[in-house]
Amino acid sequence: LLCENTEETPAILEALGNLYMDTTLVIEMQTRVLSSLKSADVAHLPMLVKYVLNNVTSQDSVVSSLRESLDFCPLGNTATSKTEEDYQLLTVNEIKNSVRFDKRIGEAWCRAIENTRSPSEHKPLDLIFLVVWYSVCQRQKAVELLVRSKARQGHFTPSLLAVMFNNHGQVMRAYAGTVLQLAQALMWCTEPFGSHLYKRAFLCFEGSMRQEVVVNLVTHVGSGITSQMDAALSVLTHLVQEHPRTVAPFGAFFKSMLDFVHNLGLYQFRSLFTLIATVAYRGGSEGGMFRDEFHVYIHKMLSSFCPRSQRVGVVGALMAVQAMATMNSRENNEPGPVNSSVTLAPALQEAIELLELCRSSTLAAPHALGLFYDELSRVVVLKQLHHRVKAWIGDTMITDFQDNYVVDVDGMSSELRFGLDNLPDGAIALNLGHLVEAEQSTTSSALTLCPLFRLLRVTEQVLHGDSLEAVDALLGCPVLFPRSDSAKTLTCTATFYCINWFRELVNGFCGTGDSSIREKVVDRIKRIIELQNCVEKWLPAIPGYVPPLAVLDVDSARPLTVVAAKRGKPAKGSKKRKLSSEENGAHCSEEKSDELEDTDSCHVTEGKFYWSPYVREFDLGVFEVLCMGLQYKEGGTTGFSPKEMLFLLDDLNAKLDHSLSTGKRLPFKDKEIVEPGFSNLASQSPCNIIIFFLRILPHLLSILEETSSYFQLHDVEPTSIEEVSAENNKDVSLCMARLLTILHCVLAWNGFDSPDHRDLLREMLRTISSRVGSTQLTQGHVLQLGRRSFSYLSAFVDSVCDLESGAALVRLLSCLAHRAEMEPCVQDIARRFLCRDWPPRSSTAALQMLLNTFLSESPSVLKALEDIVDEESSDLRGFLNRCSPSIYCKTLFIQLVDCAKALSFDTSSEDRQLEKWNLAVAIFHKVLTTVKNDAVRANLSAALRFGRFFLEHFLRGGMPVLDAQFKSCPMEVQALLKNLQQGTRFLQHACGHSKVMKDVGLTGQVP
Repeated sequence: LLCENTEETPAILEALGNLYMDTTLVIEMQTRVLSSLKSADVAHLPMLVKYVLNNVTSQDSVVSSLRESLDFCPLGNTATSKTEEDYQLLTVNEIKNSVRFDKRIGEAWCRAIENTRSPSEHKPLDLIFLVVWYSVCQRQKAVELLVRSKARQGHFTPSLLAVMFNNHGQVMRAYAGTVLQLAQALMWCTEPFGSHLYKRAFLCFEGSMRQEVVVNLVTHVGSGITSQMDAALSVLTHLVQEHPRTVAPFGAFFKSMLDFVHNLGLYQFRSLFTLIATVAYRGGSEGGMFRDEFHVYIHKMLSSFCPRSQRVGVVGALMAVQAMATMNSRENNEPGPVNSSVTLAPALQEAIELLELCRSSTLAAPHALGLFYDELSRVVVLKQLHHRVKAWIGDTMITDFQDNYVVDVDGMSSELRFGLDNLPDGAIALNLGHLVEAEQSTTSSALTLCPLFRLLRVTEQVLHGDSLEAVDALLGCPVLFPRSDSAKTLTCTATFYCINWFRELVNGFCGTGDSSIREKVVDRIKRIIELQNCVEKWLPAIPGYVPPLAVLDVDSARPLTVVAAKRGKPAKGSKKRKLSSEENGAHCSEEKSDELEDTDSCHVTEGKFYWSPYVREFDLGVFEVLCMGLQYKEGGTTGFSPKEMLFLLDDLNAKLDHSLSTGKRLPFKDKEIVEPGFSNLASQSPCNIIIFFLRILPHLLSILEETSSYFQLHDVEPTSIEEVSAENNKDVSLCMARLLTILHCVLAWNGFDSPDHRDLLREMLRTISSRVGSTQLTQGHVLQLGRRSFSYLSAFVDSVCDLESGAALVRLLSCLAHRAEMEPCVQDIARRFLCRDWPPRSSTAALQMLLNTFLSESPSVLKALEDIVDEESSDLRGFLNRCSPSIYCKTLFIQLVDCAKALSFDTSSEDRQLEKWNLAVAIFHKVLTTVKNDAVRANLSAALRFGRFFLEHFLRGGMPVLDAQFKSCPMEVQALLKNLQQGTRFLQHACGHSKVMKDVGLTGQVP
């Protein structure tokens, strides 16, 4: 009857569900129902799902089949009718009822989701189930961890989230409270999945639930936890820019956030004022009511005597101008008659008056005035201001710059430095020395020099089509330095201003194609590096010195940190070193170096200088100069030395790491240190950064090939990498490591997993693979391009001469191998690096990373672990002798616990499972023996922590196997338990030892 009459299917299944039937018949019915799910009518789905889940015999197999078969949109329809959505909700409610009364079904479904390894295998049903399971289960933390893990792996994508809300909106609205609760919990993690969930929820929900979304986000902003505040402000900014009229009714909530001013940083005020200004100027009649209040608040802040309040007012005023500009640009782009000047006059006049008010209010406050110039330059770059406003900015700023910062060079040649051009009659110079000496002249403070020039430069580019003819004389003009007998602090301050002046010059002229200008830009970069090296040598002689701030959107900055070494007798024949001097003053004078430099008595620890707040940010366009390549001769002008190249690569690496990576952070840390120096970069989306990176990728690959050729030409060995006789070796090696790290940072970007960015990934792989030779793979498949790219990059293995570069290369190849399905090759390369004879002082972190990669990429991790712990047959004996026992034990324990966890869900035969558990216990015992022989605290901590995890997985997955196999294999089971008992006995002794010694750290690991 069930097969013949499909219309009566629900009634038949309901009757069968109330009958007692043989297990074989139940399984047959389940199979038949599951096979009919894909073609079943939507109206029948609730009863079909109810029957399947109420008669479960094997949770794992039934749930897996149900996940594959259940599809609410079998024909791929993107829109569903109201009736279909009702049946979807009934089906989901049946799933909810089943998992509420039988939690084993929910756990099996979670395992099925966890074991899914590809983003394409996930369905919206997976997310729907997790929302349902989150609403009824007692262990909500486990659901949060699963969602975070899947988001981190790139399996749960924004596109999957969009499909869930678009096709199953009624289900999401029915579980709105649970969705918001889950989104609130996910805001603690680094992945933006919680933010995407809030965005989709706001657009899907209606009425009071939409208001709940806004209230939740406002609560996150007021939490005082930096990561949550940034994420919530980002979500609100996106919503208000894309849907201003929809968000406008909630403008009062945004205005209430002004009560959190004590918690917000200046960069967060930028987002908050963007919200309020966009609602006020683009939110229609409901948003217009906030304009007057917003202007009153801006006037109040600008008229305050508190420096921070003034800067807050500056940010608010500029965001208001930006919102007005966006409103006008959108109106001008709308179809219909072009707006007349009379129509635009009120808005233009209001914007110009606000700019004049902001400028006049901050003339006596250099920090606020500099921030005004910086914020205004960011608004100008958007190219949305009306041409009258841009013309007003250009005329006003060029007059201010000429009056305050430029002087004639007549009679000042003795104090001029860093000139690149001949000085004809009427030549100009930067009046830096007089500004620093007369710092009390606040209207022309040196602090506003770089912000004003940046504003002037971007305005000229916007007005004249990227042409800088009006200011190109500044690129080569000399700098008027303080007198040679000036105080140390004064000279050091002038040097900082000079460094930042050169940085802004490089930012302005880096995109010029003229060869003579490009040479001047390269020279300015070299001078920046020289001056920063000078400052590093001088600072130990000026204790307590704090340089002038260059990044003006930070609330406070910690001072530069230097570490002084003990004073001692100078070495025989040593002399006081001086900074070299050139005829045109390209270096600091010898007189200043006599006063400032005494590096024999002080030592500055490398990397301890905290430069970020005190130097201007490089724009991304600066890195186009990498096309100049490497040169190994000092004083050349056609390229960069290894030290100079390393300087640029470090800066590029920091920018990419800041914008593309999703590093771990402490979940309950309320105040995180926000690294300054990325304000301009923040205006670029990750997608735009990737597009720029593809432009410079050929230059980076050329430099990588040059470093490889250098080591092959000089036949450098790992043991000679730090020899003094080859002073370039270490710098070239660091350049190679940094290049590989940069490539990995970009290739590991999780945005490549989105279908919208697959073309960018294909273009990157095509560029790399084209270095192998001319091919026809321009439109090739990602897999083919990935394999060719892997072949190209793996050729650098023989050129690597230090462990850091080796670890960076393996990390890069491992990331690429997962896209090219070449994991076994990565294991072989990691083994080759581990077997090399590295210097004794090699990085322990790099060794640990190589060992982890070698094990994790093995076809059988247990077999690889067995090879390592087998001391007699292991070909990694040299590595084990060099590797510290703590790294060795911790890494092996981590991999062993992962293996035990996987064995707990193994579905192979019981004989095979017993064999695997026997091997795992044997490895566990051998690693514990190593800990016993070298019972230092680090080893004991690893043994107690991971030993407990291993035993938990063994009890959950191993003991049932031993119970089932005891009758057929009693000797093997007894031997396994005996081996395990020897290990647990040592763990018991370690637990007792930690309690006797009252070691809190070790005792915390005791179960």
